[in-house]
Amino acid sequence: MFGIAASISCAVNNNSLSIVIDSEPTTTIYNLVDNSVNYAQISASIGTATSSFIESKPITTIDNIVDNSVNYMHTSTFGGATISSFIESKPTTTIYNLVGNSVNYLQTNDQAGATTSIFIESEPTTTIHNLIKNSVNLNTTDSYYRTVNISIDSEPITTVYNFVDNSISLQTNGIVGTMLNNFIESEPTTTIYNLIDNSINLDIDGADYATISIFIDSEPTTTIYNLVDNRITVQDLALLAAPEPVSLSVLGVALATFAFIRIKRREG
Repeated sequence: MFGIAASISCAVNNNSLSIVIDSEPTTTIYNLVDNSVNYAQISASIGTATSSFIESKPITTIDNIVDNSVNYMHTSTFGGATISSFIESKPTTTIYNLVGNSVNYLQTNDQAGATTSIFIESEPTTTIHNLIKNSVNLNTTDSYYRTVNISIDSEPITTVYNFVDNSISLQTNGIVGTMLNNFIESEPTTTIYNLIDNSINLDIDGADYATISIFIDSEPTTTIYNLVDNRITVQDLALLAAPEPVSLSVLGVALATFAFIRIKRREG
């Protein structure tokens, strides 16, 4: 839970009032979750059953509440005054979610009748509640103001990096009657609630104003990078080391024979 409240309430009787709020709360979260299983079988396994199960459900919840408010109330005569209110609000929220669920299986020798089962259930959840309120309330009665300047510059930035790696790597050397069962269930969820309220309320009764300037610059930015890798790699070293196809060998012999015959003809 993260909350910032910068509120000002004032009642003055001078000729100049200037209020400035510079709010730049920063929230940075690094979530690194590594669920890895490394299995190395050096000798041969006969009728062996190997099971790997990963259930990963990391949850990240952030509540950002930022309240920048100015309340001005004036009831007596106030002539030739200048009222200036400026709010600069730039809350920044950055989350790095790195979730690695990997299973690496290395089988160096032959395995006969073995069963390998790998199951990965990955459900990372990220939820962000951003409530940002920038408000100026001006209430006057029987007053005379020369200049009223109200400015709100609101640039909330929310950035989420989701890197989810669910990978299975199987490396074997000769598979005889082997069963390989691989299952990946990946349901990453990212939810962001951005509620931004930039409000200016003027309540004027019985007053003459020369100049009233109101400016709101609101540029909320939300960026999400979702990279989800669900990869299954099965590599059989026996197949990689297999001899070249017979057709290539025959073709090589034929070419060599043809070249030898041409040389003999030239010598004759």
